[in-house]
Amino acid sequence: MRVTAELDAAQLVQPPTDVFSYWLRKLAGWWGRWSRWEFWPPYLSYAPVAVYIAYLGIKFRSSTLFTAANPAIPASGFVGESKHQILQNLKKEAGPWLPHSTVLAGESLTQRVAEAQEFMQCHGLQLPVVLKPDVGQRGAGVSIVRSF
Repeated sequence: MRVTAELDAAQLVQPPTDVFSYWLRKLAGWWGRWSRWEFWPPYLSYAPVAVYIAYLGIKFRSSTLFTAANPAIPASGFVGESKHQILQNLKKEAGPWLPHSTVLAGESLTQRVAEAQEFMQCHGLQLPVVLKPDVGQRGAGVSIVRSF
């Protein structure tokens, strides 16, 4: 009986390699999240951008000069632009290489689903498809739809 109790107690202690690999995995996960800026919270990723825009505004004496970078996109795509409108403008020159897109403007869910089915049938598309908000940032609201 005493030997069994000692063996059970010995089994509760983790070998040092397991503890080391646990913390190594935790460190690798932390590094993976923080080494890719696209996964940072918005207040961290946009802070340097705001400082740089303020610097440019002071340097060139204009708070909106940076929006002249791409005149084909309203405000150069800084914020609040319509993705569908941008794609429509690009289709004049690069139409064959762009994806098919439309805005689902129906009032109810059934109307939007019917519009999507008609659009897919017209262009020979099949599920899955990607639904994106017309105005959005950093991938918010993007979903892959696999069924109607």
